[in-house]
Amino acid sequence: MKNAGKILIAMIMFFSISNLFSFIYNISDKSLLPYTLQQIEKPECIIYDNNKLYMTNYWEEAQIIVFDLVSWSEEARYDFNNYKYFDGITKDNDGNLYVACWGDMMISEGIGKILKCSMNDINNLTEFRSGFSAPSDIYFNSAKNELAIPNYTGNSVDFIPLVENVYENGNILNDFAVYQIKDELIINSKSSEKIDIITLYNLYGQKIYNNNILGGNTEIHIPVNDLVNGLYFIGINNNISKLLINK
Repeated sequence: MKNAGKILIAMIMFFSISNLFSFIYNISDKSLLPYTLQQIEKPECIIYDNNKLYMTNYWEEAQIIVFDLVSWSEEARYDFNNYKYFDGITKDNDGNLYVACWGDMMISEGIGKILKCSMNDINNLTEFRSGFSAPSDIYFNSAKNELAIPNYTGNSVDFIPLVENVYENGNILNDFAVYQIKDELIINSKSSEKIDIITLYNLYGQKIYNNNILGGNTEIHIPVNDLVNGLYFIGINNNISKLLINK
């Protein structure tokens, strides 16, 4: 493979555009040569996949840059004027990219976002989760199929399972989104149908949670900190399906 045995290194002195350094390190002879990354003011994070590097740009003009290691050249650059200050980037098992976005440099509470796109359609970057406080990086655990996001403020790490908790029932999948964040189960209505009743059962069919929502609602939060990891059944209105709790 052309350019095999080389490593592209990009470093910055934080909050200083003038102190940007990038090098090519040759593993065979241990040489270190300067290399110019065109118009990348603050390269923040970098991941490798299939002979390509995916880099984020921590600046007001947020960017994702794709660098081809075979041709040893920039393949594509994606500008996102509606987002600012990209930090970490990672990839899941299904070929999706996730980007940690601060939103501003004031380390404001709760405005950070996790953005998502397909590696085949990077221009279509959408909001995946919100409410973070300066998400300073992002990691993917392939064994547990979950994201880990350390927050620069708050001394905390958020874990987001990517497993689709509800399955085997088309009606629930089409009408409701069910996901778990830490010790909380969140059910959102994906249509005009309101959530009137939520019921949880263990594998023995015993009812362990029941909530009749007066007047209905479009979003329900259920604490699951007292439940052990494993399979359950969830009933939403007149539908029932399996549910995976993974804390």
